Amino acid sequence: MFQNQQLKLKRTAKLISVLSKYGFKEVLARMNVQNKEQEATEEIFNKSVYVRIRMALEEMGPTFVKFGQAFSQREDLLPKELTLELQKLQDQVLLENFDLKAVLSENFGENYQDYFLEISIEPIASASIAQVYKAKLKTGEEVVLKVKRPKIEEIIKGDLLLMKDLVKTLTNYFEFTENLNLEQGINTFEKSLLSELSFVNERENIERFAKNFKNDSRTYVPKVYSQLCNNDVLCMEFIDGFKCTDFAEIEKNNLKRNAIADDILQLFLAQILEHGFFHADPHAGNILVTKEGKIVFIDFGAVGIIFPSDRQFLEDLIINLILKNTDQLIINLKKVALKFEIKDENRLKSQILEILNLVDSSALQDIDLNKMIEKFQAILFENKIVMPDYFILLFKGVTLIEGVGRQLNPEMDVIKSAKPYINKILLQRLNPNYLLEKGMQKFTEIQSQFSNIPTEISSIISKLNNGELEVKSRNEEQKRSNVLIKQSVTNLIIAIILGANMIATALIINSNSPAQLLGLPLLAIFGLLFSGILGLVLILRLIKR
Repeated sequence: MFQNQQLKLKRTAKLISVLSKYGFKEVLARMNVQNKEQEATEEIFNKSVYVRIRMALEEMGPTFVKFGQAFSQREDLLPKELTLELQKLQDQVLLENFDLKAVLSENFGENYQDYFLEISIEPIASASIAQVYKAKLKTGEEVVLKVKRPKIEEIIKGDLLLMKDLVKTLTNYFEFTENLNLEQGINTFEKSLLSELSFVNERENIERFAKNFKNDSRTYVPKVYSQLCNNDVLCMEFIDGFKCTDFAEIEKNNLKRNAIADDILQLFLAQILEHGFFHADPHAGNILVTKEGKIVFIDFGAVGIIFPSDRQFLEDLIINLILKNTDQLIINLKKVALKFEIKDENRLKSQILEILNLVDSSALQDIDLNKMIEKFQAILFENKIVMPDYFILLFKGVTLIEGVGRQLNPEMDVIKSAKPYINKILLQRLNPNYLLEKGMQKFTEIQSQFSNIPTEISSIISKLNNGELEVKSRNEEQKRSNVLIKQSVTNLIIAIILGANMIATALIINSNSPAQLLGLPLLAIFGLLFSGILGLVLILRLIKR
């Protein structure tokens, strides 16, 4: 605890100075800080509050810049004017001269030189967390060493503690933050940044990505050298490639832009829809192309993970997006959202339908995915719909991939590229084994709900006997409730019959009954027809309701 306070105090003085300089005197007052710093100049006060926020973040350094960049796509949490200003934030990280050999010796011992034939002490790349150096192993392989900046963890952890205090002050004392959900934002940012700080995580991410795409000839994943990796150093294969948007190199190696664009998009769709594990920062600088035309994703510090249960909802969202089914789309949104406050559902439907109507033309030059995502995030903000972390990373990833695709092939057909995956999902859902598994899940859920009914009734009777039960109702609402209850019970009975019939049909299909038609048992065909009729009846009842 004492160490944490020390870390925070080192940066507090700087924060006080910066807040004072950019005219946030009231924030300092709420933090109970005696402000002895110089007042903001008239020139500063003439700028908008959003510009001053951006300038303050820039002056506070890398952690705060990353914080601003992380929120620059969060139109579901922040006003558009602020996100546009945050998008101007740029990493301006200077090279740091530190003793690379001393760092390697500290991490791997004096015998680290037994692995290397040569090490370049001049970094080939620099970022806020680490610097990258080229080296050659004694076995002849060329590698890169990603080395964490000295004391960067101490600086970042101190900044995070400071940010949490600042967010708490803003949330408690300033009304304009009520709808911003800053606490969730800072927690998400902290989780992402600490994960990025761990090179052990990054190594595991690379290995998982390699496993997912081991049989895919379109991509290549750099090899990692585990014996030369730990939390502060990452050693991986050097890739002799070029930036995916380097048109001169593409032509020089007789490659085609359209093919590269299509491979990048297809690989990203596979990451999301097949593996539920995707690169969260796929900008052009993190996508290389080899001379043979293979796509190489690099820098796996930030990844998005979609758990199987969430993937089901994501698939439903995509299907209903393409089918333009706004009612079901809203139901899916509610299921995925962490929380929501939808005041006018009809307005929400019309807003979503407006976005869906933009998808009438499927050529990339006609569909601006970035604008569509911005509109969608504005809708989330208005309705206080808070989505899971992976959803926000997905928005960011799709926006970046769209930018890369637009540069390589302005006529790339995004919808057409996604259709094979949608068809695969739909076919999978018609698979008897899938139907059996989902039917069993639904049956178990219904059985669990029914088993709770006696307990609930017993609780109500107990409260009634003790005089603790309060009943408040109006006649009209009671009549409406009675109708809704009857409808719900009828729908539940239909759903139970449908689930039982689906399970029975799947079992018949797997039984290899001799009486067959079109390769399926006759009873199974009747079962499928009956399931279809019941399903249609249930859907019509729900729509009518």
